[in-house]
Amino acid sequence: MSFFTIAVLLTVASILVLIMPIIRPRPLRMDAENMNAAILQEQILELEHDLNEDSITHKQFETAKEDLQLDFANSAINKHEPNTTPVNKNKAIAIAFVTILVPILSFATYQKTKTKLETMPLINQQSVEEQPSIALAMANLEAKLAKNPDDIDGWIMLANSYGFVGNKDKAVGAYRQALKLEPEDSWVMTQLAHAVSEQNGSLAGEPLELIQKSLKISPNNMDARFLLGKYHFQNREFKKAIEHWEFLLGIVNAKDAVPVRKAINAARSQLGLMPLSKADAQNNYIEVTISLDPKFKDQAPEDATIFVYAKAKTGPKMPLAATKSQVAKLPVTIKLNDSMAMLPDLAISKFMPVNVSARVSLSGNAVSSAGDFIGTVEVDEPNQKVKLLINQQVQ
Repeated sequence: MSFFTIAVLLTVASILVLIMPIIRPRPLRMDAENMNAAILQEQILELEHDLNEDSITHKQFETAKEDLQLDFANSAINKHEPNTTPVNKNKAIAIAFVTILVPILSFATYQKTKTKLETMPLINQQSVEEQPSIALAMANLEAKLAKNPDDIDGWIMLANSYGFVGNKDKAVGAYRQALKLEPEDSWVMTQLAHAVSEQNGSLAGEPLELIQKSLKISPNNMDARFLLGKYHFQNREFKKAIEHWEFLLGIVNAKDAVPVRKAINAARSQLGLMPLSKADAQNNYIEVTISLDPKFKDQAPEDATIFVYAKAKTGPKMPLAATKSQVAKLPVTIKLNDSMAMLPDLAISKFMPVNVSARVSLSGNAVSSAGDFIGTVEVDEPNQKVKLLINQQVQ
């Protein structure tokens, strides 16, 4: 192993040691491998349904099934680390400083040292076992923790490092030390539960007890909530799994909502239910019948566009659902539902009550302007039929 290679390894290790305490991770552990397995099962069930309905041939079924299994195998090989919550601006600056400055200094030192080495006589190379490595950096961290055992971030960093290299036993031990320092830390408790489950191959027993205790301390702990749903899913308690994951769906961001929704659909498929998105599209709607006040009849051209949209009474400002019609079609009945959401997690059913508005645009623009005609009605619950009268003029 060359000096340059060693320098690169030590630089990487140094960066990890320096930035991990800064970004003490709070990952939403979606357990991609198990989740992908559940999704694979759901997709194969859909293929079997299509086969039974004669929608596809047996050959098409086998080909599609093989493709799915191949994709699953590739995803298992190339699985990546879970997403973490964003770091703040100061942390980002610190991380950038470390990741840029350390390599620059290391390279400068290497160039200076290289010149000296080239003028020195050859000596016996050290064996691979004697050369510095990432394992040595981890050993140094253990030595520091032996001198300062109250450093909880150090124990968490060590636990994450051992988890990364696959040493499950030592990862569990490090998390236990961290929990001793902060016995009521819901996040550390959940990470220990996950580590023990990885060690034992099951969420039953101690992991389940830790997860339940963690949720008593912090009901919105996303990791714990997901793992509890996973426990029920593994025990074929699909309704309970859905309950926990639907709760989670209401508190995660749009990106993390994607695997949660897939998990819910995997459980729904086991119960013979439609996927969440399709079920929402049918079950969560507002049926609105729109008419124009007779006093505006002669002022609104028949070819004028009507913009119809629903907005949360309190919450996001952007429309939750929107569609268009024409004055010539009035009175007209329109259905707004969750499938029309502008963003995946801005569905009508999540932000009740809502205001449904219909605006006749004289210019044809989606942006309101003076002279347009508008009407609004408040809706308190989904699956309602309401009447909306366009009876005001925008000033």
